[in-house]
Amino acid sequence: MNADASSRGLAFVRRIYPMRNLGVLLLALPYVSVLSEQHAAGWLWALVVLNVLVWPHVAFLLARAARDPMRAEFRNLVLDAAFGGFWIAASQVSLVPAAAMLSILAADRLAAGSWRLLGRAAVAAALAFVLAWWALGFPLQPQASLRTIACSLPTVMLYMLALSHVGYQLARQIARQNRELDRLSLTDAGVELPNRRFFNARAAELIASARASGADAALLMIDVDRFKAINDRHGHQAGDEVLREIARLLREEAGASGFPARTGGDEFALLLAASLPEGEAAALRLRNAVAALALPGYPQLRVAMSVGVAMLGTHHRGLEDWMGAADRAMYVAKAAARVGI
Repeated sequence: MNADASSRGLAFVRRIYPMRNLGVLLLALPYVSVLSEQHAAGWLWALVVLNVLVWPHVAFLLARAARDPMRAEFRNLVLDAAFGGFWIAASQVSLVPAAAMLSILAADRLAAGSWRLLGRAAVAAALAFVLAWWALGFPLQPQASLRTIACSLPTVMLYMLALSHVGYQLARQIARQNRELDRLSLTDAGVELPNRRFFNARAAELIASARASGADAALLMIDVDRFKAINDRHGHQAGDEVLREIARLLREEAGASGFPARTGGDEFALLLAASLPEGEAAALRLRNAVAALALPGYPQLRVAMSVGVAMLGTHHRGLEDWMGAADRAMYVAKAAARVGI
């Protein structure tokens, strides 16, 4: 069994443990009421103590120590149902506690696993009930006292509330995980910037918005000069540090309204809702900030980058045309060692 599956299984075991403790404690209340009214034998009282105070901890330890914790916990859940069937028989089929028992067992098995688990649990409960009822001589006293009813109703309400809370927490956790997966799928982990996929989507939105409102939109395409030489001379660790520093400068320059992204190995882009002079000024600030970088551990390393600026025009049919214009400006800048437009 792989480590991820084992970890998920152990998390499942830990999640079931407090619910089992709560469930057996709450379900014991109506059954204690019934057994006391029926003047049950001492061995039944001993079984109550074992089921309530010992079994939840034994089940937890067995599942935690198992090679496959989740499968072991599923077996424990089926055993819980079998115990429930026994107690229905031992209470002489007192209907109100039986309804509480079956409601909680069914809801819990379905929430914990699936219809398949619920089916297995139902078979186990039915077999245990038939065998126990036969062994006890088919006792039948379905009526429940007011005290037993009073113990049964809060049992169901409190457990269902606890089960709903667990479900809510799981839903929140799944939502957080999905958001994180979305973020990771749209982020370049190496520099913590949006990736090309995210950039394309955001650029399409900006193009549509700018054309609808008539607002200015500037695209800066950025390329690190002689990046291969940096890697060859100073090592890939130095190159990675250069990329992270450029990403930091892009985030700072973007502020709240701009959108920076990594579009390739040593290529970046910055979308700005800005006029041409503002886009040129942003490009110049970035070039100067990169030129002034002093990386710890690499005192001889000097970094330069070329920036091309292109305004969104009516002649651009879409993002590719706009990027093409900014790329051409960037290559002009690279040749002239300045900001290209």
